[in-house]
Amino acid sequence: MTSPHGRGIADGDLFRDGGQGHGAGAFRILHVSTGNVCRSPITERLNRHALAHRLGDPYIGGLVVESAGTWGHEGAPMEAHAATVLADFGADPDGFLGRELLDEHVIRADLVLTATRDHRAQVISMGHSAGLRTFTLKEFTRLVRAIDPATLPDPEQAGGVVER
Repeated sequence: MTSPHGRGIADGDLFRDGGQGHGAGAFRILHVSTGNVCRSPITERLNRHALAHRLGDPYIGGLVVESAGTWGHEGAPMEAHAATVLADFGADPDGFLGRELLDEHVIRADLVLTATRDHRAQVISMGHSAGLRTFTLKEFTRLVRAIDPATLPDPEQAGGVVER
């Protein structure tokens, strides 16, 4: 399930965007924690799993879900307990490799979801207008719950999930 660079999803998977990234028809979601071996890999992989389950094939293309750590363990595997948690929820832990958060990750992300307020502050301090698209998971959950789904355009008519 890894890309040739050890990150993300293999060729043919609907979460890949061929490296086009931000502004090229993809919507990138970046999960951030400290080491990128436990919390952010769990939220990354659970997010992918939930999107695939809820949106199905026609809608997943164009969504890129990834993660990094503010003190990321570059190339490290996911912690065994984290992999067990993912497997218990039916999500795939295989092929994960940790990475350190870089400016390019924040620049390319359309949405940044952090484990804590400290992580959010670190992402925002990197600049790149990240404050407008960076939320803790708790903040983002509250915001999403406040949206009435009936007010959202139909993804079929809105040009797909990315445009919606």
